[in-house]
Amino acid sequence: MSKFKIIAGDVPSFDLNNFPIKSADLVTEENKKSFVGAAGWGLVGDMAFGPLGMLAGVLLGGNKKEVCVAVEFYDGRRCMVITDPSGYQKLKARTM
Repeated sequence: MSKFKIIAGDVPSFDLNNFPIKSADLVTEENKKSFVGAAGWGLVGDMAFGPLGMLAGVLLGGNKKEVCVAVEFYDGRRCMVITDPSGYQKLKARTM
């Protein structure tokens, strides 16, 4: 389930079902590293493969991608939303 966080705009609450979307344009895309996720994967790697597994788990685990999307509605309102790539695909599909 994708979460949407409004960071700017004139839309008080964001619900995909209530507002018909005119356009959804990708503004930025960035990778984020979660400390808890990296630590968890490091622990799993350590238990499974020892110290080298721990190192690989810490380096590869806890990655997630966030995108910033500019959304425009048919009534003229606009907003900026932060979500994951699947949330962006859902927004884009609503414009078709």
